Amino acid sequence: MRKILLAAMLLASAIAGASAADGKLVVYTSQPNTDA
Repeated sequence: MRKILLAAMLLASAIAGASAADGKLVVYTSQPNTDA
């Protein structure tokens, strides 16, 4: 039971991280890149 819960938490955090990365990607592409 605990392994299933852990896997679900890992999956949720991976999805959250991916969506956050997508949001940053949109911000970076819509603004001039000052980091480069």
